[in-house]
Amino acid sequence: MEQNDYFEMLFEMLSQNNLVPESNDLIVWRIDFQKYFEKAGFDKSIIREIKAEFGIGMENVILINCKKSFLIHRCYNSISKIESIKASVCFTVLGCLLDALIDMENNLNKEIAVRKVNWQYCSEYFYKGIDQKENSVIDKLFEMVGKIVFSYRYIFPKAYKSIVELLKKTSESELFVISDNTNVLSIDNVTNKSILFSVISTQICIPDFIEESAEVAYNIGSIFTMIDDMCDLYEDAEVKQKNMLQILLSKNNITERQAVQYMIDQIIENLNLLRQKANEELYQFILSETKEWIMSRNELRERVWKNNG
Repeated sequence: MEQNDYFEMLFEMLSQNNLVPESNDLIVWRIDFQKYFEKAGFDKSIIREIKAEFGIGMENVILINCKKSFLIHRCYNSISKIESIKASVCFTVLGCLLDALIDMENNLNKEIAVRKVNWQYCSEYFYKGIDQKENSVIDKLFEMVGKIVFSYRYIFPKAYKSIVELLKKTSESELFVISDNTNVLSIDNVTNKSILFSVISTQICIPDFIEESAEVAYNIGSIFTMIDDMCDLYEDAEVKQKNMLQILLSKNNITERQAVQYMIDQIIENLNLLRQKANEELYQFILSETKEWIMSRNELRERVWKNNG
């Protein structure tokens, strides 16, 4: 299917399933985000350092995840402190930054990211709570997250053990996704990495509720993984990044429309499960962010604007 035809079909199907933002949604989207950013006391220099070192803007990622982390914290009435919320946001920023660098055509940045995501390189941050190894914002983020996670080993030992085990799996999944190994390619291999990031981020945020929050974190990770892969189908193909929709099409005798409908059905199912397990405030936020996600693609953003007049 031609790229333009694909995005026309995707927009139509998302609209039919009420997964497209309305004009009012776009107006109110950012109104209270700054409040959560300021409440977290997030260090704005991190945004500048990422931009200066790699030319990547992370302001939206930080704003969105500050609010998400506060809502998760409030949903479970966690006793963890503000440092846990900040570390959760830093971990998500770190994951997004490494993903962006790995997807880049710049081989030097890609090599840096691959080397640092390797468990042999980054494990000491979590096993020993060490200071940053190298003068890079990546290592600065590893240090910030690592010191909080390391502090859990006695305060929240169950969370510490779980987080470290999941971090190791995430490192392995990240390296698998960028490998040339297609013999064991499956949807689970590809989605595992993104969903694990969501689970780890949640466990860092609320280490006293790792079991109770596991399904909610899985639902959120699944929703964001699927909407992202539908939006980035062609971009992922260009950089040879494995994609859930791409795998559905290659492993099954189905059309693009059938594959997209399957993923939309999965998103709706996960949203319904989230609504049952979380509070309404967190559910509405995740629903809004799912709709907002399509604004990251020019092809879809233009259609939203046209649709809203």
